[in-house]
Amino acid sequence: MKKILAFAGSNSSKSINKKLIDYASTLFNYSEVKVLDLSEYDAPVYSPDIQNKSGIPDSISKLLVEIKSSDAFVISTPEHNGMMTTSLRILWIGFQDWTGDYSTTNRWWC
Repeated sequence: MKKILAFAGSNSSKSINKKLIDYASTLFNYSEVKVLDLSEYDAPVYSPDIQNKSGIPDSISKLLVEIKSSDAFVISTPEHNGMMTTSLRILWIGFQDWTGDYSTTNRWWC
């Protein structure tokens, strides 16, 4: 069984994209779908000083486990002036900076 990770690229509690993800996650009959709420994954701006002192933040470590254990992603995100949302961009770039793992997150754009 394939594991699909689904999330909205918005941290708004009233996001229509979250509602779309909730609905879309019910349509995969032969896969395990895990819906994430990105607002539960705080992604602080990368700091080598913080990383050297405290290591990788727990939220980033938990997200790394979710991403690496998934076979596919379903992302619903609004666009802001032709770009991804700030919350998704900070999470994606922050995730790469904190983990140094640029290969895993490149799967997001396949």
